[in-house]
Amino acid sequence: MTSAGETILILEEDLQVQWILRTFLESKGHTSIALDKVEKIPEAVKDRHFTVFITTEYWTNPSGLLKAIKELKKAFPGIYILLTTYRTMDENEYETFFQAGVDDFLEKPFSLKKIPILLNKRLRKDWCAKEIGPQTEALWPERNGEGHSGFSSMISLNKVTSGGE
Repeated sequence: MTSAGETILILEEDLQVQWILRTFLESKGHTSIALDKVEKIPEAVKDRHFTVFITTEYWTNPSGLLKAIKELKKAFPGIYILLTTYRTMDENEYETFFQAGVDDFLEKPFSLKKIPILLNKRLRKDWCAKEIGPQTEALWPERNGEGHSGFSSMISLNKVTSGGE
C-alpha cells in the first residue's frame, strides 16, 4: 500500500519550510500546492480535489485556520489533515483541533520520513473502513447480546460511522 499520487494542500507561513515540504512531497510522486496565508485557501481549492492538508499551527489567524479546517472537511469529507506545531499543546487545544477535523499532529522539528508513514496510515484506515467495515457484523455476529463486549462496541461503532443499521 503506497500513498503516492496524493493531491496535497500545504499551509505554511515559513517559506523555507514550505519549499522543503513541497520538494519532498513532489519527489515522492505527490502533487502539492503551497500557501502562506489561510485566506488564500478558498481560491486554491476551486476546481481541485485535495486528499491531504498539511498545515502549521497558524499564529497570525488561528480562528481562520480552525474555520478553514472545518470547511475543508465539509468540502472534501475524506481529506486527511495533519497539523504541525513548534510547541506542545495542552489537552484543550488538542481537543479543539480534533473537533475541527485534524487527524494527526507532528511536533517540529520532525523527520520528513514521518509524513509518508502518516499518509500510509490514512490509506490503511480508509481501506479498512471500505473493505473490512461492512463485513464486521459477519465476522463477529452478536449471539443474542452474548457476544464479546469489545466486538459489540466495534460493531456499534461501525454502524454509527458507516450509517448502517
